[in-house]
Order: sequence, then structure tokens, then C-alpha cells
Amino acid sequence: MNKDLMDFWRRWVDGEEEINITIDGAILKYSMINKKSNDGVRDWVCFTSKDKLYSFIKYILLPSIQITTNIGIKDSMVYFDVCEYDQTIKLLETFKINTYKEDIEEYKSWLKELEILENNDYNFKNIIDFINNISAKVNKNENLELELKIFENIKSVGNYITNEYEKDNNIGELESKFELNKNEIKDLFDNIDSNKFMQKKILTLLNEKSI
Repeated sequence: MNKDLMDFWRRWVDGEEEINITIDGAILKYSMINKKSNDGVRDWVCFTSKDKLYSFIKYILLPSIQITTNIGIKDSMVYFDVCEYDQTIKLLETFKINTYKEDIEEYKSWLKELEILENNDYNFKNIIDFINNISAKVNKNENLELELKIFENIKSVGNYITNEYEKDNNIGELESKFELNKNEIKDLFDNIDSNKFMQKKILTLLNEKSI
């Protein structure tokens, strides 16, 4: 991965780069909450290329998880920023919090797995498994709540949301959040390719409505 992608994500974290949705871009929902302070971050991000997806995981997601798990819990905060490998290792070694040695090894293991994914043919099922395994592992920590969900495209997001609310017999709440009925919500996601306005606004809408 080149330096341009790292710089891109730095600008994005600083609010200097906007990411619009694309019809076929992968979508990641993340939520990381420090239970001790209730501090947290959450967002939906669209990736217009596999390199952007992999670089987000490598430079933001994985280091942020490990730094928050190790250092952030002690300081009652959530860390979310671009951090290179050497910087992440140095931080963990400097503060030496609790299980920092195990956390470093886990971080290295995750990066190796990610490198394998990068070097093989693009397989979205393998990416889903990778993300789910990280989420399951981190959620064993009683002080940190992590939610990671990755979708192949925006239509998959719409199907997932409506199915989950219907399964819980709570579709009325979803309709209230979107101020649309169920069929209109489905149409919104199914026909997003013909709605240029919503292509730019849908991720903002998802965040504002706390979906």
C-alpha cells in the first residue's frame, strides 16, 4: 500500500476528505465504545476500491482497536486515527499496559492475515470472516464494545437493515427513523443507483438515524 492511501485516510479522519457512496462499493459499519467512559466512535464508510478497504483496515481499524484496548481503556477514551505499524508497536511498548505483549502479538497476527487476503484473489467472503473474527475476539474484553459489519454494496445494507427490524417485529421503529414506510425504504436502497442525491446522503442518513 502506498503513502497516498495513508495520506488519504489522514485527511478523511481530519474531515478534509469526503467519501461519497458508489453503487458497487463495499460498506463497513463500525462502532467502538469504551464502556467505562461511554466514549466512542461510529460510522459507515464506503470503499471505492479494494486497496482503500485494505488500507483502512491496516492503517486505522486494527491499530485503533489495539491502542484503545490497551491504552484507551486505562485512560477512559477511544483512540481512532491513522497509525503506522512502527508507531503502534512503540505506543504499546511504551505504556506497557496489562497484556500489551499479547496485544502486540495479536496485532502482528492480524496484519499477517490481512496481508494474505491482499496477496490472494479478492474474495469478499474471506474479508467478512476476517472482520467477524476480529469483532468476536475483541468483544471478549469487558470494557470495550466493538461492532463491525461489512457489506458487499449499499443494496446489501438495505436488505440487512429491513430484515433485522422485521425479524425483531420492530419495522415501525425503522419506518420512524427514516420517515418512510417499509416499501419506500426498500425502494430507496434497491434504486440507489438512480438517485444521485441519495447516493451522497445515504451514509449520513444512516449515521444520523443510529441504524
